[in-house]
Amino acid sequence: MSWYVPARIETERLILRRYRTDDAAAVSRVVAANRSRVVRFLSWPEALPSTGEVRAVLVAPSIALHERGQEFPMGIFDKATGDFIGGAGLHTDRGADALEIGYWIAADREGEGLITEAALALTRVALEVAGAERVEIWCDPTNRRATAVARRSGYASQGMRIDDDGEELEVWAANVETLAGEPYASTPRPRLADPDGDEIPWPV
Repeated sequence: MSWYVPARIETERLILRRYRTDDAAAVSRVVAANRSRVVRFLSWPEALPSTGEVRAVLVAPSIALHERGQEFPMGIFDKATGDFIGGAGLHTDRGADALEIGYWIAADREGEGLITEAALALTRVALEVAGAERVEIWCDPTNRRATAVARRSGYASQGMRIDDDGEELEVWAANVETLAGEPYASTPRPRLADPDGDEIPWPV
């Protein structure tokens, strides 16, 4: 199945957007600064090279995956400054009717509610734009910040499951009924845009 997720999603404080090749240096710098803490719960930073030149080769496949509707990795950028501060995305390996949210943020931006803001926006896009029947968050139960994001975003715990790598993770889920409750009911829809920043209307 090919999914559709806009290239750019703007919230009150954030821009979530598809990576560009000129993001490589900033991504390299922030990942390198946060590698030791992020690899506690995510395996991919440990394997990534640290130079912007090589990272550009890895950013390009992310762009291609997004364009083909296979995966939707996105950078998180501070709306006020344009700085790269983390990553998020919608992943397509949880079944034909589901999308999974993943997220991380730089240590110096933790505690501001930014990941919850990003998760709320991505959940709404997954359900109302992409057409997923449910959205899931899989996280290590010892990662208290990640589980707090799921809880604050209105997700319901589905218990523990074993993922493809044999890890036992806690699964949280949301569906269209979730949108009628808080915090979604009082959270404005994010602005959607194409890669050039031109606004995309929400589906009726």
